[in-house]
Amino acid sequence: MAHANYDQSADPRRRRYGSDRNHLARSATRCAVEDPSSRDDYGSIPELRNGASLAAPKHALTARNPLAVGLLVLVIVMAAPLADAAPSCSSSESQSDPLPFGSAPCSGVRPGARIGTNLGGCTIGFLFRDTAGTRYVSTAGHCFIAARDPETEKVWTANDGPVASDSENRRIGRAVFAIDDPAVGGSDFALVRLDPGVQAHASVCYWGGPTDHYTALEPLGSMQQYRYFGQGAGIGEVTPARTGVGFGTPDPDWVFAYGISFFGDSGSPVMTEDGRAVGLIKGGGLGTGESRDSGTIFVPRLHHGVARAQQMLGTTLTLETAPLAG
Repeated sequence: MAHANYDQSADPRRRRYGSDRNHLARSATRCAVEDPSSRDDYGSIPELRNGASLAAPKHALTARNPLAVGLLVLVIVMAAPLADAAPSCSSSESQSDPLPFGSAPCSGVRPGARIGTNLGGCTIGFLFRDTAGTRYVSTAGHCFIAARDPETEKVWTANDGPVASDSENRRIGRAVFAIDDPAVGGSDFALVRLDPGVQAHASVCYWGGPTDHYTALEPLGSMQQYRYFGQGAGIGEVTPARTGVGFGTPDPDWVFAYGISFFGDSGSPVMTEDGRAVGLIKGGGLGTGESRDSGTIFVPRLHHGVARAQQMLGTTLTLETAPLAG
């Protein structure tokens, strides 16, 4: 996977949240725009705690290390047959025992579909509703905040935010909140207020769900399967429905998984096997955490971004749920 290099010294957030602040446990390769050659805002962004490195994890690749086991499991999972892997992504159809990977496209306004922003193409995350009944779609914060932007958090009024569009380039609403601040629980979260009349569905394409929030702290070594659906360049056209494998969720801010992501997957909804919403994909690469968890996909936990959005918007947000497919 080729990613553009990023000039760390030019990023004000690198200076604000350097290793001396001891805030971050991993690097993130941000995957927002579909054409990485057209922008340099989404290359590798090392913002590390204790000097961790994407290229050199803190601990060796031994048989007892989750990294080695994870890569082996990933290879096995990827070997699953892809033919006839997925039925239609239509919300009116169901499926039984979905395979680990699926090839059906995802259109409309729902988790897993494409969202166009002022910075490029990302993926729609989970849907929310506020106390007034207004509906929102989520995605990654860096889909609206450029990497070199000195502001790591933004709030817009109903008519001032950047316009968001669907896969057909039709307007669906405007952004009202975005944060890309590793100091706030790793938050990388944005909300788009949907325009009146926009039809949106809460069900994640191919997988169904979410059924609830995931907030558990599982000890290192606990195997967990994660399901996600994304619009990554190239891979999103072939296998948008994907499965990752993790080995514990000991970090209260982040969840790591071994899986595949690419430019355009930012904001992709990530769930547990039973449909609980974990968070939205920030990026990929190879990183390790303070709790010795590791992975190739980095997912800030959902509740930090939601809590911050509630505080800044002065409302209460409720996750819209849906039954699992099957």
